[in-house]
Amino acid sequence: MTDAKVHITGLESDALFDVEIWQTTAGANAPARVLTNIFSADGSLDLSLPAFDQGIILRFKSHRPVGQIEEVVALRAGNGKTVTFTRGLDLQPTATIYDSSTGAATIIDISALTNFRGRAVDMSPYLTPNGRLHLAVTDERHHLWLFHGNLANNAWTLEDLTARIDAPGMTGDLTVYQPKWNAIHIGGLDVRGHAVNYWWAPGMKEWAFADLTSILDGPTMHGGLAGFVSGWGALNLAGLNDAGEVVVYWWAPGMSRWATLNMTTRIDGPTLTGQLSAFVTPWGALNITGLNADGDCVAYWWVPGAKSWMIANLTSVTASEPLAQGVTAAVSTDGGINLFGLSDQDHLVMLRFSLKTHKWAASDITDAAGAPGARFPIGAASAGGDLTVGARSKSGQSDLLLHILDLNSNTWTWRAASDGAIT
Repeated sequence: MTDAKVHITGLESDALFDVEIWQTTAGANAPARVLTNIFSADGSLDLSLPAFDQGIILRFKSHRPVGQIEEVVALRAGNGKTVTFTRGLDLQPTATIYDSSTGAATIIDISALTNFRGRAVDMSPYLTPNGRLHLAVTDERHHLWLFHGNLANNAWTLEDLTARIDAPGMTGDLTVYQPKWNAIHIGGLDVRGHAVNYWWAPGMKEWAFADLTSILDGPTMHGGLAGFVSGWGALNLAGLNDAGEVVVYWWAPGMSRWATLNMTTRIDGPTLTGQLSAFVTPWGALNITGLNADGDCVAYWWVPGAKSWMIANLTSVTASEPLAQGVTAAVSTDGGINLFGLSDQDHLVMLRFSLKTHKWAASDITDAAGAPGARFPIGAASAGGDLTVGARSKSGQSDLLLHILDLNSNTWTWRAASDGAIT
């Protein structure tokens, strides 16, 4: 038989496959053909088969997903509260709410409340102007789920956004960025390393999906995605390519389409590794931070009035030790810039810029709080007069450890989240 084609369904969605086509003739010791890097957005494939006169066998091998996984994420939820989301040992998300006014921590099993039966892979939280709390989650099927919560009455709902709008999935490396016109962009990577967006804006009846890499024929990314919005409304989705170069997909009001920029080659900056964090300061400075090959915390940064982006090695500036893993960023309620990583001794380390001193300084949170060793990743947020930093314990129980900085007294304490009330 020649020119045969086969349509296959039921495979994993958002997946890359190598397909071996074997003939069943006696003595066959190698495939007749190997098809490599075949992408399936929805779990189906259409293949052209080589000529054959007997049966054939198809063997599929899926590629390992790209990107980083966030097991701990946090944000400020208003009313002096921070919320830290974690995955349990069963990979079900839970929320730990810390009230800075009372020092009380409450654990909410949002998976049980919404009957979520999947296994979370990556997470990214965000708030909307109505005060509602949301958690974007990818599962093992590469579907994007949205948890929606009202902290006032502890009411939570859940939806499979990928299924709802019949969109391609994503593997993870989630990041959320929201411009001032109240649009929501949930960025991530698919299995090919394409930068993809689920997005919604006021006036739209439904969410939309965009594969920015395909639209622009742009560069693929290996991981480290971090989204941010400039003071003039420019949307930025930064990540690392296979060479560790900082690549940015960006759009600004007035542009007819998105554009791409390799910042590393543009300003002759260092290559980075691992997780990136991006943030905008209260005075409008733009920052993309990560670790270089030596474990130094490096910032690509720009401030209003500057002619170009600049590079700062914050490990050198603070005369601190290199980090083993990083970086997570949070701007605290006192206007401070706070970067977090993990030392090779499993200690949480903070590099902090204070508006009081206008200087950067490093501190060992684990030593200052007298806390147990921790694991990366780290989730940090600030509310009221506190800065809370969540990380999993290095111990076998993997409890969530909440490290709390009193911004007024500059003192650290810690507690296990499991010591709080559970609802």
